[in-house]
Amino acid sequence: MTDIHFVIGDVLIAFVLMIAVVFGLGRGRVYVVGVLCHFGVAMLICGMALQAGWSHAVATLAGTGAAIVLALAQGPLLSRLKGDPFIIINLLVLDVVVRANTELHGNEGLTGLAPVAQDPSWRLAVITGIACVAAAAFWALGRGEWGRRWKALSEGEDGIVALAGHRPVLLQTVALCMCGCLAGLAGTGFVLLHGATEPSRIAVQESVAVFSFSFVGGMNAIGAVVAATFLVLPDIILEGTFPSLAPVDALQIRCLLIGLTLIGFVLWRPEGIAGDRAPFFPEGGAKDD
Repeated sequence: MTDIHFVIGDVLIAFVLMIAVVFGLGRGRVYVVGVLCHFGVAMLICGMALQAGWSHAVATLAGTGAAIVLALAQGPLLSRLKGDPFIIINLLVLDVVVRANTELHGNEGLTGLAPVAQDPSWRLAVITGIACVAAAAFWALGRGEWGRRWKALSEGEDGIVALAGHRPVLLQTVALCMCGCLAGLAGTGFVLLHGATEPSRIAVQESVAVFSFSFVGGMNAIGAVVAATFLVLPDIILEGTFPSLAPVDALQIRCLLIGLTLIGFVLWRPEGIAGDRAPFFPEGGAKDD
C-alpha cells in the first residue's frame, strides 16, 4: 500500500474519531473521556473477529457493537458520578482495554490480519465511506428535537428536560452510545485499513492528543477535519525528518509539539480554527462578546 493511501486513510480515521469527540464535547466535556475506550474496544474486537476468520462486515459490526455496549454500561454511571469520579473510572477502563490488548497480543498488537481489500484504492474507498457515514450522522444528530434536548442537558438544564417529559439519564446514555458508535467506526476502520491493531493508539497520552487537537479544530465538522490533520501531522513530520529516531524520543518530541500547539491556540484562538464554540471556556459554551 502506498504511503499516500496510508496518510489519507489515517486522516479519515482521525476525522471519524474527532467527529465522536466533537459530538461528545457538544453534550458536555465529560462525555469525551470514554471515546478512546470505545475506539480501543472496537479495534480489539474487530481484530479478534478477523483473526477468527469472520468476514470484514461482521467484524466491523462486532467491533462497533462492542463499543456501543460499553457506552450503554457507562450511561447510568454518568447520572450518578459527575465530573472527576466519572473521568477516573473511564481512565481505569481505558487502562484495562490497553492492558487486555497488550496481554492478549503483545506490545505490537495483532498483525497480519486481512485488510478490507488488497487494492489500496478500494481500502481507501471503504474508509472514505465510513467517514461519510460518520459525517452524515454528526450532521443529523445535531439537529431537530434530539439536538435541542442534548443542548439543554449540556447547559445544565436537566430539570427543564425532565419537566418536558424526557428522562435525562436516557438522553445521556443515547448520547454516549452515539459517541461509542462513531468512535467504534474509527476503531474498526483502523483495522480494516492497516490489517492490524495497535495498542499505542489508545494509550493515555494519545487521549490527551485527541482531546487537545479537538480544541484546535473547533466544534463542528470542519473543525474535526482540521483536528484530524493536526493529529496525523506530527507523525508524518517526525517520520520524514527523523526516520531513525528511537520510538521513545519520537514520543517525547510528539508530546512537545502537541503541547506547544495547544498553548499557541489557547493564546491566539481559544474557540478553535473553525469556531462555533469556545471549548476553553466553561462547559464549551459560546464565547462572550
